[in-house]
Amino acid sequence: MEAQIAKLIEEEVERRLEERLTKVLEHISKTYDVSMKQLLRDTSTLKIDDKTCLGLTSKKTRCKLKQHQHGYCKHHQDQRPRQIQQSQSVSDMSAVKSQHNHPSTVLWKDGCPGCKKKPVKPLMIEI
Repeated sequence: MEAQIAKLIEEEVERRLEERLTKVLEHISKTYDVSMKQLLRDTSTLKIDDKTCLGLTSKKTRCKLKQHQHGYCKHHQDQRPRQIQQSQSVSDMSAVKSQHNHPSTVLWKDGCPGCKKKPVKPLMIEI
């Protein structure tokens, strides 16, 4: 019986804390013209045990449903950040030791181990 009461109290405290957090984020969003979507993403990186969906409703208010996957409810899964592949840029390649056996003025040479080599692991970015 005591465990059930403690659980109910804990759930109520979490619910009220989530409501306050949402009100603060809405105030910051309106006052400083910051996207509510961006604020929710930023606060999701904090170690807050918030189980409320990070999605926004059509009225641009925070969803009140519980999280399902990746911090979003089933209705707002399309709002979660996606990862896309990005090839390595030239500036990233400058730190890598060259495996080319020809001068840099030659762009491509058959039989060169550096020209044949492909990146081992594609880079990922969030959008």
